[in-house]
Amino acid sequence: MRFECTTMIVKNFWDFYLVKFGIKNKTKICLNTHPDNFIFELDRNTLINNRSLFKSIFRCIKDSRLEYSKKTNNFTIYDTNKANKKEFAADVFSIETAEKSINVSKNIEEYDKDFFLIETGQVKFLIRKKVPSDIYMIQENFLAEQYSFIYPYLKDANVIDIGANIGDTAILFCQKGAKAVYAYEPHPFFFDTANKNIQLNNLNNKIVMKSYGVGASELIIKVKDDTMFGPTGVFGSKKASGNEGIDIKVVPFSKIIEDVKNIDVLKMDCEGAEFEAILSCPPELLRKIKVMAIEFHDNPTPIVDYLEKSGFNVKIQAQAITKYGHTGLLFAMQAN
Repeated sequence: MRFECTTMIVKNFWDFYLVKFGIKNKTKICLNTHPDNFIFELDRNTLINNRSLFKSIFRCIKDSRLEYSKKTNNFTIYDTNKANKKEFAADVFSIETAEKSINVSKNIEEYDKDFFLIETGQVKFLIRKKVPSDIYMIQENFLAEQYSFIYPYLKDANVIDIGANIGDTAILFCQKGAKAVYAYEPHPFFFDTANKNIQLNNLNNKIVMKSYGVGASELIIKVKDDTMFGPTGVFGSKKASGNEGIDIKVVPFSKIIEDVKNIDVLKMDCEGAEFEAILSCPPELLRKIKVMAIEFHDNPTPIVDYLEKSGFNVKIQAQAITKYGHTGLLFAMQAN
């Protein structure tokens, strides 16, 4: 469903469209919230880079699920059924994360000026207010359960988690019975946040974090963050040019297998690096892994063919075309 900007949502809706179509570069927008209107400055760059944020704002106001109090300078947001509500500091860029969070978790609170603290499925997470990708990851992994096809293999398992992000899958795998998780996350922000979330859930004794990514060889690469507010889970697909960006350490996937040795389950989500990581790894090392869940970011045929030649049965679990290209999940298990 499309959510258009109308006087029901924005009092001066014509100014919104003047910015949207580039006739004006910026303007002050007056949201039609109750009991008080909320006014903020909108520029075209912000509008172009945050389409989903404004869809969320329009949806909440249209459904009378977003309120603003000038007295407290707080927003109040309600879940879809209006059964639960949460009050938080009035920052328009937090609305999308707050809306998604209150529909994912009944327990959400402000941790500090940058993070919400949520609880879902008896685990806790710090998620960024202004970057909704964190809560989308929680929804995918804990509500949609995109990795449910490897749950039967997690009991007492040693797991390698390539692309740990904010620690969500490593924590999920422990919740599902993993004995130990070796989690690899090269981006310093995600590495730091994952460690905080691991500590929140008292899992330091089960999850070992490593601050590097995987590839075909050992090297340092530069990547750039995906949004104006900071890194998202797709930073790996944004290669930097020149001297801009963040230094990321990469090691051969074969080295990780040799270091960990006994591997029951592999989860790999590394934004395109899965191709060079898997295809550069000798079959005899790959066979040290019993079960794999690999997210792919291009035509998966090269990986499927290589894994089958290496002695695995492979099944495509899901695939789709997104704004980032061809993506999906495959399951591989050693053939008997």
